[in-house]
Amino acid sequence: MEIDAIKRLIETDEKTRAEVQAQYQKRTDLKKKIEDQKKQISQDSWNAVNAQVASTKKELDQKIADDAAVNQKYYEESLSDLQASYDKNKDAWKKEILDRIIHGE
Repeated sequence: MEIDAIKRLIETDEKTRAEVQAQYQKRTDLKKKIEDQKKQISQDSWNAVNAQVASTKKELDQKIADDAAVNQKYYEESLSDLQASYDKNKDAWKKEILDRIIHGE
């Protein structure tokens, strides 16, 4: 009788140890799963941030290019207007400068 009780006690102890070990393993697996999920969430967040930054950069680059084109057009128009004004008035300006030099105005 005592031997049967000892055997049952040993069996119960082994069974309990196996259950405890299984719970420890389950806890370890859950911790790993949580850590993996945290890494995935972090990675997803960084991917979203990087995508937003890339999108904003693309928009800003396009705006810079558009503004540069507008500025270049304005520059060319202003240069053309200035050149036309010079071509139209150069002889009169030269004469006026020469007259002022000669007559001392």
